[in-house]
Amino acid sequence: MEEFQAQVKAQFSTPEAMQKIAEQNAALKEELAVAKEALAAERERNAALVRIATELSLELEQARAEVASSQQVARLPAPRAPRPHGHR
Repeated sequence: MEEFQAQVKAQFSTPEAMQKIAEQNAALKEELAVAKEALAAERERNAALVRIATELSLELEQARAEVASSQQVARLPAPRAPRPHGHR
């Protein structure tokens, strides 16, 4: 009779190994949720950095174009070296 009662009790209880697996599963789900939040935050930072880099690249290109256009001013020839005295 004791064996029968043990079997009935075992039917309605969770084996220790299964309980341990369920606890590990719950812990892993929590870790996954935290990792997903961190990943989402990193993706937001990455998108912001890409926008900043693109904007800075455009500003640099504009600055280079401005410098190049300001260097296209006609330059006067260098002054002639003075002639030594006695030569005409």
